[in-house]
Amino acid sequence: MVCKFKNNFEVIIANIHLLYQILSRETLFRLCKRLYIDIPPLLGLYTKGDEKIKEEFEKKYSQYRLIEYDEEDDHFPERYIHALKELYPDVVVDVNKATETWLKGEETKELIEARKWLEQEGFIEPGEKISQKEDYRKMYFKLKKRYDELLSYVKKLAEFAKNE
Repeated sequence: MVCKFKNNFEVIIANIHLLYQILSRETLFRLCKRLYIDIPPLLGLYTKGDEKIKEEFEKKYSQYRLIEYDEEDDHFPERYIHALKELYPDVVVDVNKATETWLKGEETKELIEARKWLEQEGFIEPGEKISQKEDYRKMYFKLKKRYDELLSYVKKLAEFAKNE
């Protein structure tokens, strides 16, 4: 997702477990460096029972913001939006609508699993293993080839439109 939307990231919000893995493996740092983009602000969500990882996270990564996600807390939307505004002051939100939706308990869309998304977008073949570093390298060059082909088509289309 960072590669696809590299110019549109203002903040990354993630579960504390995933965020901890990404930071400890330095995946995000290396990716941002290769894409020549700044590391966006990070907001981690944790729940009750995550106290141990929360403590470790705060020791290692105290510069990043954490907030407790609690389905029973009627004031969660306000705390969440406040934390988000600290990291991304230009965010446009309707606190009243968010609180109203939260209190109604409306079902949210099911979160998409990353693997399913990669398959749907054509980045990987269904059932394709991606556990080894060589697989990522092969996937990168396959994606780069697709990107180059698309770029070529877009350039031809732009040239055609220019001549019309």
